[in-house]
Amino acid sequence: MNFSSELNRYCTALGCSNMELASACGFDPSTLSRYRSGARVPVDFRVIPSLASGISQLATERDVYGATSEQEVVERLSRAAGLMTTPDLSFSLKLDELMDALSVTNAEMARSTNVDPSYLSRIRRGQRNPNALVFYADLFASYLAHRLIVRGNSDGLPLRNGDLAALETALQQGDEQAATYALSTWLLRQDGMREDSGAEHVLSYLDGFDFNAYIKNSQDDEVELPDEPAVETLGHFYYGIEDMREAELDFLRTVATSPDVHEMTLCSTMPIFELGADRDFMRRYIHYLAALLKRGVHLNVIHDVTRPFKEMMMGLEAYIPLYMTGQISAYYLRNEPESLFCHLINASNVAMLEAECVRGSHNDGRYYFTTKPEEVSYGMRRAKHLLEHAAPLMRIYRVDEPVSFERFEREQRRRDSEGEGEVMCAEVFKNLRIVYYGDNLMVISKLNEPKIHFEIRHSALCNAIMQMELSRTRVVDGSNG
Repeated sequence: MNFSSELNRYCTALGCSNMELASACGFDPSTLSRYRSGARVPVDFRVIPSLASGISQLATERDVYGATSEQEVVERLSRAAGLMTTPDLSFSLKLDELMDALSVTNAEMARSTNVDPSYLSRIRRGQRNPNALVFYADLFASYLAHRLIVRGNSDGLPLRNGDLAALETALQQGDEQAATYALSTWLLRQDGMREDSGAEHVLSYLDGFDFNAYIKNSQDDEVELPDEPAVETLGHFYYGIEDMREAELDFLRTVATSPDVHEMTLCSTMPIFELGADRDFMRRYIHYLAALLKRGVHLNVIHDVTRPFKEMMMGLEAYIPLYMTGQISAYYLRNEPESLFCHLINASNVAMLEAECVRGSHNDGRYYFTTKPEEVSYGMRRAKHLLEHAAPLMRIYRVDEPVSFERFEREQRRRDSEGEGEVMCAEVFKNLRIVYYGDNLMVISKLNEPKIHFEIRHSALCNAIMQMELSRTRVVDGSNG
């Protein structure tokens, strides 16, 4: 896809005019018009981050799920313009430095990650610009983290400050997943810039979220549910991104129109950017889930914490209004899913949806929707087994259960004489109180009505917020120095 087509794709998804995007990017409208018409293509890589920032800003303002990752926009626009971006070059240099520090050869890394050795060599020399940069960062970081866990220390590594602190904490705890996240975050960060991991974006959204206004707007914009299931056939295959969106909605419509559903389990490692880029799809998806919650159906959502962190944060943001009902149990899989293939299993007692694709080839994946009793029963058994392997990602305390949260706080004080915890980011958020208790335990409390508390027990989430605090402290210290 050429540059003008790629840029116009984002403009169409955002529903924005030249003037609106130009204002968000700080561009002259005539310049943007020439970019969109194809009369001009950026030759300076510094243009691309400005465009990405404006697109991300408008996506956030207009609740266009799936288009909020600036890094994804930078990668797509840079490829379309034929530019080698500074972040990509930084990635090559950092990977080379890190592998040298750990004495990891190309042959060893290639063999362990199933990457062609000559391709890896070209990446390290800056001669290749990986299209799936986040995927390769996570892949290489995973192997290097394993090496570090075995070695047990971070001596001689090029990481500094908050990145090094997060890695050392992970190594001390023997947490390979947290070490992978710390290395991947460092590989993807452009030197001299503070990288938004996505956690700050989600917390800012939660800080300003008005649940009462959301309920009112949802009632005004209600998605009408059909009287009958959307699909009459007992089994149906779907191919391609558009059909995959329809598969997700067909499953939810079928479940939502059945009076016999009391519980549903959702688990997916499939990419969410392409599906979430369609605003109408996300609106219907969330409304169907809300309709199920309104009927008292309990949802078990197993999140993929191994996906790129910004992508995971994007998914969590979409679920925030639903979490506040207290009818969702959030989990993650203790054992890391295989990295080459992506899977999905959505199961209830009336319908099942499953999907598969090779990672990076979502458009060539396949979804299968069924209401056959024997296949539905099989799906329920699979969901049960997945939950047996899952651990709680967070616990949610609503305003109508203050006793439970008070019990939690008493337990923390009993375990630790200094059980008040460490308050973080106090100057950043107006309506949030974030307290870190140590041992990968953090509580995020929403202070305005309706009050709610999120007890988080996952290292990557805790570390992302800790790095926010460390980055903020470094900025403040630097400005005071």
